[in-house]
Amino acid sequence: MDTIPPGDNGAAPPPPAAATHSSSLEVPLSHSGEIIELDLEEMFSPHQSNQDSIDQLDEVVNMLTRERVKVNVWTRFIQECWTRGRYATALHYADKGLDGTLLSLSLCSLMENSLVRLPIVAIRSYLPSSPSSQSPLYLLKASYHLSLSRLAPKTRLQSPRTTPLALPKDPHHPESLHAQEVYPGLNRGGRTVREVMGKEDYWYRVEKDLDRVGELERGNKVERDLRGKYLTYSILCSLESIVLIDRERMCYSCIGHGKR
Repeated sequence: MDTIPPGDNGAAPPPPAAATHSSSLEVPLSHSGEIIELDLEEMFSPHQSNQDSIDQLDEVVNMLTRERVKVNVWTRFIQECWTRGRYATALHYADKGLDGTLLSLSLCSLMENSLVRLPIVAIRSYLPSSPSSQSPLYLLKASYHLSLSRLAPKTRLQSPRTTPLALPKDPHHPESLHAQEVYPGLNRGGRTVREVMGKEDYWYRVEKDLDRVGELERGNKVERDLRGKYLTYSILCSLESIVLIDRERMCYSCIGHGKR
């Protein structure tokens, strides 16, 4: 796995292993069954402004929502955002995808239970068959939050002897001020976060995402595997944090005895 140099307090998450880019995204149109191909290279081009890129990506999301595409189209698009370093964008669009698939589920339920039988055969293939179709999006979020936790601070010392950690300078990191301005709903109820998030903040999100998968779909193998990795990693980090806090207390105790 490639690693990102810890220049910005080691806050930027590493990209997933084997992060390969696709040059295009195929989107099926619900009204005609036609498939259109979107140029991803143009959307993520480094030669256009960040705002122009955001505007184009938002247009794609609006199309995916309007066309009520299957969850695999959402996951492909979101993974492209993540592997290209658009971490905040990927998390934001994962939430949008959950909203879009929930809308599709509501429409499907309405059509099937309506007193007037609506012609849904033509678009049924584009509607999710059950709430478990949202599981891949929650699993993506859990995986991304776990990745973000790996380089987050282990613990906040009771009496820090250094200046507080600065927020990430990478504008695509979800904790950066830029990302919080563009996507205000990503962190803590839409409020601007000026304190670096610790591992436990991200672990809480991992647990919520995995618990949601468990509610939607019992016995999901990916959920079990990811939860096992998360629990192993969190236990090891918690033990290291306990050792770090004990060392700090011993250090201050020794300093106190030396002054007597």
